[in-house]
Amino acid sequence: MIRRVPPSAEDVGIDRPVAVLGDPEAVAAVIRQLGDDTTTHVWSTFPADVSEYLPATAPVVFASTPSEAAQGAGVVLLVAPDDDLAEAILFDPDGGKWGVVHGADDQSVVVDLSCREVWVTRAVASLAAQSSMAFVDAPLSVIDGPNAVISAGGADLAVTRARPVLDRLAKHVVHAGAIGAGQVAFAAERLIAARTIEAVAEAMALARHGGVEPERLSDALGAGMASGLAARQGARMVAGDFRPGVCCADRDKEVGAIRELARTLGLHLPGLEVNAEIWHRAVGSGLGALDESALLLALDPEMAAGE
Repeated sequence: MIRRVPPSAEDVGIDRPVAVLGDPEAVAAVIRQLGDDTTTHVWSTFPADVSEYLPATAPVVFASTPSEAAQGAGVVLLVAPDDDLAEAILFDPDGGKWGVVHGADDQSVVVDLSCREVWVTRAVASLAAQSSMAFVDAPLSVIDGPNAVISAGGADLAVTRARPVLDRLAKHVVHAGAIGAGQVAFAAERLIAARTIEAVAEAMALARHGGVEPERLSDALGAGMASGLAARQGARMVAGDFRPGVCCADRDKEVGAIRELARTLGLHLPGLEVNAEIWHRAVGSGLGALDESALLLALDPEMAAGE
């Protein structure tokens, strides 16, 4: 059962500092979303790069280790897509006192904002539980997106404690279920996005070859015929604006991971299989570095040739 998380009566993440750990650009994006009224403890692979993305007045305290950053923090936000780096940040597998587990207290909640395979998330959460560390998986693809949605996985109390911080990062927060549910819900949402873009590209090709100016179809999409994503991607396809936002290579990798998840769950999803092959073909034809809207060029070769 999907539950909307009620506002927390105990604003742990706001009354106490928030630790933000991981890749510099993502760390800076999180800090900007949290706002100037939240003190953040920061550890990053390249701390100088974090400073470049922040205003001088940002209430930031840089720590020398993840353990130091976690000390006194109510919520610890992890933005480290690399699984090995994430494990090192949290647990310090070499046996030292470097990782978050050595600095967080029994009221701290670790929130992983990175997208991972479900089994990896559950393994990390299991290790956290062995150290009495509460854990929430809440993957977020666009940290500073105005319409971001977070689907969180974890225990009720852990998600409730993290809620004040998650509210700063997303327009909507949904408690999707137990550990790993955030990753599964995120995969489902990404699947919808990938197939929507494919549908828009196919519609554009159909319209052009059928004698309808793609601009007219784009106007219809923008007027409410389809979702906001469809309208935005349609407009980019008509304009030929393929400057990368989410690039085709990233989408191909993402859809491939979703296909593996489905297979692991014993599911054969025909639409997903076809969609995965289309993205793979787009990358193979040299479109990998272009925006995902460039999928049109893989489906309509005449467009790619400028005809």
